[in-house]
Amino acid sequence: MTRPTFIAHCTDDNRFQSVHDHLWAVKNLCETYAEPLHLSHVAGLAGWLHDAGKYAQTFQDYINKSHDGDPNTHPGQVNHAFAGARLLGAFLNQNFDDDAIYLSELIENVVMAHHNAGGPYDYVTPTSGESPFLQRQSQKIKDWTISEIKQHFFEDFSQASFEAYLDEAIHEISLIPPEQQESQENFYLRYIASCLIDADHLETGDFMVGKTTQQKSPSASLDTLCRINEEKAAVQAKQNATDTTSGQGMINRLRGEMSQYCLAAGQADQGIYSLSVPTGGGKTLAGLRFALNQCVTHHLDRIVIVSPHTTIIEQNTRAIRQRLDIDPSDRSTVLEYHSAIGDDQVEQDDPKNDRYYYTRDTWDAPIIMTTQVAYLNALYGRGSKNLRHMHRMINSVVIFDEIQSMPTKTVEMNNVAMNWLAHEGKSTLLLCTATQPALSHDVLPIGIDAPKEIIPDIPSVETAFKRTELVDHTAKMWELDDLMNGLKSELTRVSSVLAVMNTKKAARQAFQQFNELNLDVKGYHLSTAMCAAHRKKVIKAIRENLKNQVPLVVFSTQLIEAGVDLSFGSVFRSLAGIDSVIQAAGRCNRNHETKIGRVHLMRLDSEIENISHGLNDISAGAHITKTLLNLYPHVDPLSAKIVSQYFQRYYQDRGAQLNYPETIDHQRLSLLSLIYGQNAESDPLINKHGVDAYEQKHGHRVYSDLLHVSAPQSVTRLFDPINSNTIPILVQWGQGKEIVGKILSGQTPLEELYRLLKQAQQYVVQVFGDQRTSENLVKNGVARFDEHTGLWIARESQYDEDFGLDTTDKAMNYFV
Repeated sequence: MTRPTFIAHCTDDNRFQSVHDHLWAVKNLCETYAEPLHLSHVAGLAGWLHDAGKYAQTFQDYINKSHDGDPNTHPGQVNHAFAGARLLGAFLNQNFDDDAIYLSELIENVVMAHHNAGGPYDYVTPTSGESPFLQRQSQKIKDWTISEIKQHFFEDFSQASFEAYLDEAIHEISLIPPEQQESQENFYLRYIASCLIDADHLETGDFMVGKTTQQKSPSASLDTLCRINEEKAAVQAKQNATDTTSGQGMINRLRGEMSQYCLAAGQADQGIYSLSVPTGGGKTLAGLRFALNQCVTHHLDRIVIVSPHTTIIEQNTRAIRQRLDIDPSDRSTVLEYHSAIGDDQVEQDDPKNDRYYYTRDTWDAPIIMTTQVAYLNALYGRGSKNLRHMHRMINSVVIFDEIQSMPTKTVEMNNVAMNWLAHEGKSTLLLCTATQPALSHDVLPIGIDAPKEIIPDIPSVETAFKRTELVDHTAKMWELDDLMNGLKSELTRVSSVLAVMNTKKAARQAFQQFNELNLDVKGYHLSTAMCAAHRKKVIKAIRENLKNQVPLVVFSTQLIEAGVDLSFGSVFRSLAGIDSVIQAAGRCNRNHETKIGRVHLMRLDSEIENISHGLNDISAGAHITKTLLNLYPHVDPLSAKIVSQYFQRYYQDRGAQLNYPETIDHQRLSLLSLIYGQNAESDPLINKHGVDAYEQKHGHRVYSDLLHVSAPQSVTRLFDPINSNTIPILVQWGQGKEIVGKILSGQTPLEELYRLLKQAQQYVVQVFGDQRTSENLVKNGVARFDEHTGLWIARESQYDEDFGLDTTDKAMNYFV
């Protein structure tokens, strides 16, 4: 194949893509992505300019030599990312209109940072009084001159057309009200960056495998899916009408009523809705019905379902596929997305390995099933694999399954994001849970618009769904012997018991002690030390044994609580927040197998379960639950009244933690304050501490130099929604062994590699720790780091069939 004059990409099999073709294709994709917010020309401009630096002769020398095998070449040796920003600045540096300046600062940052793993640069740092953006904007570049870039760029493109396009982009910015430009600058910045990164990676990845990138049209598929769902709902309603006597029949009729409420709301206006259905009330399919009808009614693009745990994703995905007659092998209609494997290790300022950097990782299916962590990282997290997902939540329905389990420190950051998605993002939000948290403006300093509740009479629904009673044992501290005695007693009246602990250590120890009793009862253990595929296998075995009424006891961490469709005769729950207690109760007598089921609340000795160290949110919730049990001894602890009291007290108690506090250069700041301003009269300024430092250092107002003042890269650097500091380790359990072999072979075709990396998500265990932890992993022979792929790989012998990955080094505190 003839090499073009200006090469953007090339492959080992001698295929070449011109810079012109790459820029034009990415521009067109960006336009499509940003059309719902009427920012097509803004995003298209970023796509058009992002790789303009590849018109430099130094870059062409590099890419030709690299393709020809010159050992002296290496990725990133030519700065091509800044050229597009400088080209835009050359056109706008004499335009003092605020909209033109706003556009210039927005696009220049996005373009300069399009290979930066931290995303767009800080306009103003939080503490040092510097502007990384301005520093890069004025940085001397030895690789090219702007006149060279401009000459070659306009040999490929019409300058008149470009200038007309630029005017359209400025006009689109002018349509954003000034107060939104100011208070919401970070969301517009990340949104345009997301459009660019997704388009660039998708188009480049497709070229690498010889495919032509084609934009999908999910909305057409959603019309079909909605029709199928309504047909299924009609059939289900007829079946429910035939069973008028059994407990299961009553539950199904109630679930049918909830579904009808969701149908009506789905055909109503867009906005923020809540679905306060008790556990076991059919929220998954009722919420799906709401979402599909919203999509059809308002011509929305997709449904994003956000769940707390991967286990719930797997279960709900299976239920939705069955409901909509989708083949289990079809990943183009319902896409499961758990996390990005090895993202931090793979991504640097420039791609070091195209095979992994450009892996197809886009949320382009009509229905996306993902985790809270992945959702939050799409909004605020580091790495292009996170950033590229953000724009996919625009013009969509976003369903939050178990919204109350959102990490405490992210509550207000999520509230701000939900308000932006609902107002500026043209999306509908649905907050699903049996325990609605108090998130509105009248409760929290930074809250959401009060959701429209879909269920008209919650107390009556609570009464109709009531299937459990709480037995409070918290007056006395329990040892494991007390728990074992309680289990044996319950097993004389029911055949299945669930015991839910707050820590992996407690669940493991309880399981081990139960096994020593040698009862004729099956025992199971579940925790996040097990990979998702392993947990899936265990849950399947539990479900089969429950169906066949085989006596069993399950010891689990709280991963089993939120939405896992299992029904036990009795439940024991270690003291925690009332929301967690209610979720555990949702696993008891779920389908009304008996008249009433018992939920035993216990308080374990700190030697068994220590929640005072490092588990502050659980500890605070447990204290409030105990307080409410004492204050309201005659009120049902599982009622909406107690839930409302609980969340008001919890947010009051944890108020200082809700806006993501962090220590930055010895200063206590909140991450939220670095990117968001309320636009209130009292203090409307974003990043006020950073602005003050800038003005003190430079001796003049920041707005003399910049319209944008947010610090987005400081946020991505520090944002870690679950305090993870985790290392994702790929384990060689089950099919994981074969996947590891193929990934490490280096011989797997790229398209197959995409599929393998998605499958590999099912075989990852997250290990808590830092640099010392990673050193210990290698030292103790637990795992090794593969530099070629950027993946951690566990030794096969380190994975236990009962407990999952064993890190062996107690200093890592893995089983805390």
